[in-house]
Amino acid sequence: MSYSQELIHHIQSGDLANISELLKQAVANDADEDIYLLADSLFQLGFLQETKTVLHQLQLRHPQDDEIKVNLAEIAIEEGQDLQAIELLDQIEPTSAAYIQSLLVAADYYQTQGLPEVSESKLLEAKKMMPEEPIIHLALGELYYSMGKYTQATRWYSHLLEQGYSDMGGVSIKARLGSAYSASGDFEEATPYLNEATQDDEDIDTIFNLGLTYFQQEEFTRAIESFQRVISLDHGYTSVYPYLVEALLAEHRLDEAAQVIERGLALDQTNHSLYLVGAKVAIKQDQFTQARDYFQQAYQLNPNSETMILEYANFLMYSEDYVGAVAILEDALSNFDTDPQIYWLLGNAYNELEQFEQAREAFSQAYDFFAETDEFLLDYATFLQEDGQRERLREVVVRYLDIHPHDPEMTQLLQRLDDV
Repeated sequence: MSYSQELIHHIQSGDLANISELLKQAVANDADEDIYLLADSLFQLGFLQETKTVLHQLQLRHPQDDEIKVNLAEIAIEEGQDLQAIELLDQIEPTSAAYIQSLLVAADYYQTQGLPEVSESKLLEAKKMMPEEPIIHLALGELYYSMGKYTQATRWYSHLLEQGYSDMGGVSIKARLGSAYSASGDFEEATPYLNEATQDDEDIDTIFNLGLTYFQQEEFTRAIESFQRVISLDHGYTSVYPYLVEALLAEHRLDEAAQVIERGLALDQTNHSLYLVGAKVAIKQDQFTQARDYFQQAYQLNPNSETMILEYANFLMYSEDYVGAVAILEDALSNFDTDPQIYWLLGNAYNELEQFEQAREAFSQAYDFFAETDEFLLDYATFLQEDGQRERLREVVVRYLDIHPHDPEMTQLLQRLDDV
């Protein structure tokens, strides 16, 4: 047994007492082949200082071996020595056998630094030099996937499948390809790849993505099956619960949906999405007190969610709690850029409270966004009639009739306005 092999054996056995001495003996006496393997093993085991010691010794013996510089650069990146890493990588010339490897390491580094365009340029340069190298194809696919450029990502994942690779570096190519198609909105194309991936390996994230893909296609029965499969594998995967409830709602399975909400909230009481969908279920079951409680919990957990604010405000309006509706809507206006529907709801709420000046202002703000929306125009016209704004009322009625030219009530209203 070489000193290198003995050293690794000691580390794997947890015996670290003599590793410094064994390391000295290894670099002094072992063959270069063993020492190269030792450096790789030490790096994989996380012994970075020891790896550097070995690599520096190898560099003294083989100063022209640029792969050593690449390995030292990887360690420098791990240790946060970014400038040192870049300096080492920049020393490697395009004619070097290690140049492709240096480009891949640089690409990975720049991606982690939030510079995906620089990473992309490194990978494309590598691809130009080795156009059929699968590791480069995978790196490009992963980069574009992380950038949200899913259509470009599918190109590289598809190419890997064509080359015969279904798994590489722990990445399921079918799962990635299916997820990329799904994220780009091509759900039909995504489904078979995700299905095959979940048959090959019960990866919980892939099964969840399959369920989401079915959900987007309104194949709710299959979505439910996938979501329930996720829970059977890990009932603590709490992000699945709101989607399962929504799918059960779509299938009118209210009792099951309510049970899922209870199970989910027992595991995670900070999931505002689950409280929000819970409110929907409670409303459908005519349990309005429960619905209000769920909305309040959701609002406390995430007061900046515009979707939640709009649904909560609509519920409060339905419950004739106009003061409560105004409170959360005005709070939204004061804290962040808001969905213009908030002005619309505020107009209706203030009108119900007979605070007409505030209603007038809110409706006017909403009009800039909803001048072509028939439901808003009806609400605004009703307010304008009560408010006595004949000129603006005529404008709104004309806009509404552009959308629904044969509406008898609005036609008669326009005639009355013109007769005055």
